[in-house]
Amino acid sequence: MNQTDGAERAKSARLAKIERVTADIGKTKAKIAEFQAKLRAQEQQKIALENEEIIALYRKEKLTEDDLIALVKSKRDSEPDENGGSPPVSGAERETRYADSATSRAEMPRKEDNDSEN
Repeated sequence: MNQTDGAERAKSARLAKIERVTADIGKTKAKIAEFQAKLRAQEQQKIALENEEIIALYRKEKLTEDDLIALVKSKRDSEPDENGGSPPVSGAERETRYADSATSRAEMPRKEDNDSEN
């Protein structure tokens, strides 16, 4: 056996290994696609079941459309957002908060008042 035969065999073994890895990659991608499709189907099923639950509650409680809208708005406004921030504030509530903070600032002693006492 000469060096050329040994080099050819090593090259052939490397190429075979590359082909096996490439085939494994293809199989893995196919499984990922299968699982993604399964996940999408499960998410859709979950949404459908949640919707059925909401409709059942709506009918059981004999809510009007206005009642349901008010319930959803109050729930949405009372929960923090997905980033953990404060719930949204209505314009009227914002004005009340601003007026309250302005009143409390007016009641606080000013720096000039403290300086004149010393």
